[in-house]
Amino acid sequence: MQFNVQNCKVMRGGSDIGSNVLSAYSMGNHKLEYCSEERDLGVIMCADLKVGSQCAEACMKANRMLGLIKRTFVVRSTAVLWIGFCLTGPISLC
Repeated sequence: MQFNVQNCKVMRGGSDIGSNVLSAYSMGNHKLEYCSEERDLGVIMCADLKVGSQCAEACMKANRMLGLIKRTFVVRSTAVLWIGFCLTGPISLC
């Protein structure tokens, strides 16, 4: 398996991202592009190093699962709600 330069990106980290002049980076003849957010192995990394977008996505995923359970089951007893909590509990933990 060869190294794929087209998938490489540059992310600047820290709080003063806009104040510094961006340098041009390249690998061989390929100029690397900048990104402010990147997802790898299910973890969202932002340039400002905050976890807000990761938590927002986990919350949306848990709400989708709860909505699916709500639409699927007609009987909303305590046992059914407990099953829904068990299914979405690991998702909603951020």
